[in-house]
Amino acid sequence: MLRLILGLCAAVLFAGSALVQAYPSKPIRLVVGYTPGGGDDLIARDAARWKAVAATANIKVE
Repeated sequence: MLRLILGLCAAVLFAGSALVQAYPSKPIRLVVGYTPGGGDDLIARDAARWKAVAATANIKVE
């Protein structure tokens, strides 16, 4: 029982440091499996632009 209580206390203490980090810390990669300049690529780039504005994140289309 003591191990359980100590484990829960440790989990609570270390969970606070996870909340400090900004999400996402790196740019989000959106991989398009078709040729550049095609219809799918244009749609993916437009969707990434709108998502980047909504999520305030940097989205990189590859």
